[in-house]
Amino acid sequence: MPERPIVIARVGAIAPFVTFLGKIGSPCERLLETARLAPDLLTDPGALFPLRQGLRFIDAAAQSQGIQDLGLIVGQRTQVVDLLPLGGLLSPHQTLAEAIALLVRNIRYFNSGQDLSLECRDHLAFFRHCLPSTPDRHAGIFSLMLMIDVIRLAGGPHWHPDAVYLPQSEADRAHAYEAALSVPCRRGKDCWTVVFDEAMLEERLLYCRPGAHSTDEIVAELQCCAPAGEFHSSLRQLIASMLPLGSPALGAVANVGGLSPRTLQRRLSVAGWTYSDVVEDVRREAAMRLLRKRDVKIVNVAYDLGYTDAANFTRAFRRWTGMSPRVFQTTQIQG
Repeated sequence: MPERPIVIARVGAIAPFVTFLGKIGSPCERLLETARLAPDLLTDPGALFPLRQGLRFIDAAAQSQGIQDLGLIVGQRTQVVDLLPLGGLLSPHQTLAEAIALLVRNIRYFNSGQDLSLECRDHLAFFRHCLPSTPDRHAGIFSLMLMIDVIRLAGGPHWHPDAVYLPQSEADRAHAYEAALSVPCRRGKDCWTVVFDEAMLEERLLYCRPGAHSTDEIVAELQCCAPAGEFHSSLRQLIASMLPLGSPALGAVANVGGLSPRTLQRRLSVAGWTYSDVVEDVRREAAMRLLRKRDVKIVNVAYDLGYTDAANFTRAFRRWTGMSPRVFQTTQIQG
């Protein structure tokens, strides 16, 4: 049986939370670092991070600010078209059925732990999402609000679902959600579900503005450097996301990945790797990618890769390539 990948998502998935928390004066940078997320990641909505850490950040922020319904509040203030790059898939040329189908097919390129589906029966449509490996109330209700927002692109800003089904873990909060959403909330299984009239699927997204890029271009962007679908590549993505905070210890990486240190070591040993080998290789690959950029400074690359100074980075880079970072950068730009 193949090893399950570590759940990885794009930074755009937590950017709305950071934006909201910043507006109310929360210490976002400290909360991100406490959750072992580098604040600099947020400058690129396509950057990758381990979802487990994102959920820890959201939960810690909710507790520290005393906001019990943080996911609901942020979800009510977020439009799916602004959730980049995923929101760029949606356009007024699509029917609601086409838009949902695009999201179902491509959600794994945005968040490898999220599963969307659409089912129709008895003239009703059931739009579901599940986060089976990382259940979280704030993330769940946030995603539900975005699903409702997708349908409102066809039904208008005041549209409401026929009903909402909650996962078993949220059943005791059904009355609170009914009051907040003005929608009947019922107990479901392990998914959050929006129920609506099947006929709406043929409506066009009249409340959606045209995008700057074609659907094919957005899909290509999502597929490029997407969250990995197998364990070892997802581990590399996890380590890369943690490097700006310093070289991550094996125990910290195992914790972020939801593994014990012994399990992580065993999995690496089976593949013929040591942990230090993987960190070294991730650093080498990231260094070569960053140094191909014309205006990047070598000292900034060093810090981005968790080195305490540029000299240590230069020695490591010579060991990897036989040349200094400056010579490599010059040859890449000139070539």
